[in-house]
Amino acid sequence: MFGKYELGNIIRGYRQQKNVSQADLCRGICSPSHLSRIEHGEAEAPLLLAQTLLERLGVGLDRLVLLLEEGDYKLYQQRREII
Repeated sequence: MFGKYELGNIIRGYRQQKNVSQADLCRGICSPSHLSRIEHGEAEAPLLLAQTLLERLGVGLDRLVLLLEEGDYKLYQQRREII
């Protein structure tokens, strides 16, 4: 996936840019404390979780596809084919 710190920075940056609280972003997806750990690089976010959080912010994972590692890129491609 992305580096833990890198992904957390991406999510936090978009979240702050759109003025969305952690609680609002993660409602029904994960706990605010888990999102906080992701944003601070203390926890990893699986591809589906990262995609869900970013889509809630209006950011498609396709904008970040170049940052994916090879295995996650293949999963991303498979999911796109299914959709």
